[in-house]
Amino acid sequence: MSSHNLPKFRGYWSEDDVQQFKLKEKLRNMINILPFSDESSAVEMKVKRFYQTCMALEYVENEQEKPLRRIILQLGGWQVFRTFRQNEFDFNRVFRKLQGDWRISPFFKIQVVLDPQGPSRNIIKISPSGLSLPDRSYYFKHENPVRRLLDAKESVLV
Repeated sequence: MSSHNLPKFRGYWSEDDVQQFKLKEKLRNMINILPFSDESSAVEMKVKRFYQTCMALEYVENEQEKPLRRIILQLGGWQVFRTFRQNEFDFNRVFRKLQGDWRISPFFKIQVVLDPQGPSRNIIKISPSGLSLPDRSYYFKHENPVRRLLDAKESVLV
């Protein structure tokens, strides 16, 4: 017990937690000692850059919501920030920026996938957006949700 003191930031500290902590510490050290490379496409360089970006807490603390506000302004503003201008809003530009630059599918998703009839060919697939329920089955969990709601109300009232 004395060799595994409970850290101040944890409510419990099991042997598994100790091993995970040690593994993460090793990974952190390995990433920190990776040499900088002239090849910006090297996997090691990308991992190191990604890690350093995530660990740049001073930047995150200083910038706070500024990067998100910049993106919202680029997309035409938001009424909450009092930056939205209806007469200046260009739906097509915003849609292209969301879909093209940010890979966000507000209404539908466009993908290139293998053709089920001919696996050697690709086809364009248009499917519902991901900004809704996670799976189509969620919409059909109950055959008649209105009837179910009415039945539930009746059972409470009776």
